[in-house]
Amino acid sequence: MHKFILFLLLLPFTVFAQSPQPLTEALSNAVKQIENAPAIAKFEQLAIPIKGTQSIADAVRNYYQKQHPFLQQQATDINLLHAKHTVIGWHLYFQQIYNGFPVLGATLKVNLNDQGVTLSVFDKLANTQYWNVQGSLNAAVENRVWLIVNDEPIIAYQQSVSGYQRLYDAQGNLIIEKDTRLYFLHDDTIVSAKVFRPDPLTPIGVIAGLNGTYQHFKDSDYALINNQRVDVKLPVTFNGSVFQLKNKYARIYDTSFKAPNIDPATSLTPTFNFTRQQNGFKDVMALYHVTNTQEYLHSLGIDEVKYQLKIDAHSRTSDQSYFEYDGDTSLNFGTGGVPDAEDADVIVHEFTHAVSFSINPSINMSSERRAIEEATCDIMAAIYSKRYAPFNWRRLFNWDAPNPFATGVNPFWNGRNGNSTKTYANLTSDPYGSSEIWTSTLLDIEEQIGSDSTIMLMFASLASYTDNTTMPQAAQLFMQADSVLINKHFGWKIGPVFNARLLGNFPTSINEQLNLTNGLTILNTQSFASGEGNAIVNIPLLANVVVYDIQGKKLMEYTKQQGALVLNPADFTSGIYIVRITAENAQLSLKILKY
Repeated sequence: MHKFILFLLLLPFTVFAQSPQPLTEALSNAVKQIENAPAIAKFEQLAIPIKGTQSIADAVRNYYQKQHPFLQQQATDINLLHAKHTVIGWHLYFQQIYNGFPVLGATLKVNLNDQGVTLSVFDKLANTQYWNVQGSLNAAVENRVWLIVNDEPIIAYQQSVSGYQRLYDAQGNLIIEKDTRLYFLHDDTIVSAKVFRPDPLTPIGVIAGLNGTYQHFKDSDYALINNQRVDVKLPVTFNGSVFQLKNKYARIYDTSFKAPNIDPATSLTPTFNFTRQQNGFKDVMALYHVTNTQEYLHSLGIDEVKYQLKIDAHSRTSDQSYFEYDGDTSLNFGTGGVPDAEDADVIVHEFTHAVSFSINPSINMSSERRAIEEATCDIMAAIYSKRYAPFNWRRLFNWDAPNPFATGVNPFWNGRNGNSTKTYANLTSDPYGSSEIWTSTLLDIEEQIGSDSTIMLMFASLASYTDNTTMPQAAQLFMQADSVLINKHFGWKIGPVFNARLLGNFPTSINEQLNLTNGLTILNTQSFASGEGNAIVNIPLLANVVVYDIQGKKLMEYTKQQGALVLNPADFTSGIYIVRITAENAQLSLKILKY
C-alpha cells in the first residue's frame, strides 16, 4: 500500500463525492494544470531599490508592480503571504489578487540577500490585463478565489473542514476535495526509558525475517525483538504526583474522535520501561525520537517548530501516519502492520514535515515539488538513523517496511530506496517513486561533505522553494546556499553529484582565492566545540571579520585584522557559526561548531 501522502492540495486530484459531471471534470483538470504549471525561474542578481524606512517586502512589491504592467491596474495587486529571514537572507512569498480575491496558483517568490539583491525569483503571476469580469459577485460568500479556465477567470469557493479542503464552483458543485494533512504513506524532568534506537534491526546489522526469526509477530514481546530495546534518558513533565510524557518540544495525547482511543502513558516513578507489546512503548518512542531530532537540529542552529507538537502514537488502526498542521498541529501514527511509532525512520520523517512547513509553508504543490518534500523527510530520517548505526542506512524504514527482506517473507510495504541509481531522466508523475532521485542525490552528497553540512544546506535552501520548485532548481538553490553561507566551500564536491544525476551542469573544480586562502588556517576547533579551549583563526592578509549565527544574525565584528584572531567558546552558545573574512579582493567563509 502507499505509505505517504502530502499536504494542502497535494494529493492526486481525487473527488470523494459523486462522479464529476463534464463541467466539473473540466474544472478539476484546470486545477491540475495550475498546480503543475512551472514558474518562470530567474537566478540573477538585481538590486531592489529600498527608499528610506520602507520595508524590504514593500520595496519588492513596488519593484515588481513596475515590472508587470498588469499589476499597475487598479483591480490587480500582490499581497505578502509569508516572509522569512534566514542566514541566506529574505524569502518573500506573494499571492496575486484580482478584484479583492486570490487568483488560484498565481504567486511570486522572491529570495534576496540582506542587501536587497535578488538571488532567485519564481514568477507564476497571471496576466490579468485583458480580463473582463461582468456582473456582480455575491458579497455574502467568503473564501472566494479566481480559477483560470482557458485563460479566463471564473469564480470558485474554498472551504476547509476537519482537515479537508474543498473547492466549489459558483453553483455550489464540488470540484475537488483533498486531504490537507501531511502524511507518511512546563519544566522538564529527566526520566529513564527504553526505546529502539533507531529500530530493532539496524544496531545489530540484520534484515527483517532473517532465518525466519527477526519478524513482527503481531507486535508481541517476542524476545529476539524485545531485547533490542536500549536504556535512554528523556525529559518529561512531573506535575507533583505523576510523570507525564510531555516536554517543551512535544506531548503525547489521544485524538478523542479517532479510534483507537488509548490514553497517553504516565508513570508514578521516573521510569518508562515498557515492553514492545505495551501501548506506552510507542508513546515513549515517539516522544524520544522527536525530542532527540529537535535537539540535534538545535545543535546545528536550526531552530524551527517553535511550538509544542501533539503526538498520537495510536492515531488509527491502518498502516498510515501523517502530520496535520491546520488548526490541530500534530503527528499521528498508524498501528497497522508494524506500528509506525516503533520505527524512528517513520517518526523522524513525519517530524521533518513539521520542520519543513515551519521553514516554508507551501501549498498547492506540484507533483515534483511533492517528491522533493518527501525526499527531504527521508533524507533527515536516513541521516538520523546513520548517527546510531551505518548498517543499511540508505534504505528507508528498515523495520516498518523492510526491503531487502529475507527470502520467502512478505513485507507490509516496500519502503523507499535512498541508494537508487535513478537520475532526473527517471522522473515520473508519481511523487513517491520520484522522491528517490532527490533522496539518493543528497545522500551521495552527505557521503562527500558530512551529515551536518548536508542538513544545514538542505534546510537553508528549502526556504527559497516555491510550490512548483523542480529538482534542477532545488539543486541550484542548494549550490547557492553553499555559495552564500560558506563561499562555495563544498561546491566542487557537490557539483559533480548533481551533474551525475542530470540535475545541472555545475563547475567541478575549486575556485581558488590564492591571496586570501594561502596561509589561512583555523586551529583547535575540536576543543572550541567542546568548550575546552579557544579557536585560533590565522589570517594572512589585512581583513575584516564578521561572525554570524546560522540564522544570519551578526554577533561579532573585527576590523583590520591580520595574524591570529582568538575566538573564546565562552562567548558562544551551542550551534553552528559562520566566520566571514573579507580582504580587498576576496571573501571567504568558515564554519565552526559549538556543542
